[in-house]
Amino acid sequence: MELIIAKEISTADKVKSHPLFGKAIFIECGLDDDDNFCFDHHDGNRDKELSICERIHQMLLLGRKLPNIIVMNAIRGFDNLVAAYLLFNRSFAGRVETGKFVHAAGLMDRIGPSAASAIDQHILAVINTAQEEIPWQEWKLTNEDLKAAGLKAVESLKRMVCRVGQIVDYQVLATKGNFLVVQSSVPLGTRLYDQGHLAYVVTDGQGKWTYCKKSKYVEEIDYTTACDYLNAQEATASNCKVSELQATWAGSPFIGGSPRNIGTVLPQEKIIEVFLKCYNG
Repeated sequence: MELIIAKEISTADKVKSHPLFGKAIFIECGLDDDDNFCFDHHDGNRDKELSICERIHQMLLLGRKLPNIIVMNAIRGFDNLVAAYLLFNRSFAGRVETGKFVHAAGLMDRIGPSAASAIDQHILAVINTAQEEIPWQEWKLTNEDLKAAGLKAVESLKRMVCRVGQIVDYQVLATKGNFLVVQSSVPLGTRLYDQGHLAYVVTDGQGKWTYCKKSKYVEEIDYTTACDYLNAQEATASNCKVSELQATWAGSPFIGGSPRNIGTVLPQEKIIEVFLKCYNG
């Protein structure tokens, strides 16, 4: 990740003529254009719009691929600061504490100081403490000094979230890129996504398997092809045609799994091999 502070970029024309336009995330630089990763809503009806950090949070939860360079005109405000925190700590997007940061910054951005009484005071104090890493009159700093102060503030927010320990109740069977195959006896929900993985397959160790991916934006895994191949293997193992199987590997492109209720007769090693081959990340 790279942060660039550019106080001189404050209009749409300056953003569009910048060599990083379309290749970097521009925050509060004068242009609002989701397709080109530009976030600035100051010309709109603020109290009816999502804040910048809320929009970025949504994109991360959906698995959108965002550039690794951030260009910011300012960083001290709650909205911009939390947006920077999100982009530097993308695997934390699903954390409860992160959601609280985003909620607080969003309310304060849309409503102003009067929203403070409706926010968890501990969360408010954490963001305020981080914000104090940046001098009040940030516009008087050089771009490099403001960048250094902003990175300290982002790190302050990260330290708070890292205090919450991770519960590990699964065993990793195989991994490839941002794809995992695991064994677990409890539902994992979004926990593996929160750690930065885009897709995973989980087995209970008793012949039942579930596959899933973070969102429609994750194109690296082809579960349809995997299911077709596994169903052909199931038919061979059962000495019948695929159409004669009692149940099949099936589901949506986002979530599905082994034959419902009865599980699979295929060996674990073969199943893992198929899913790894169908991941192209």
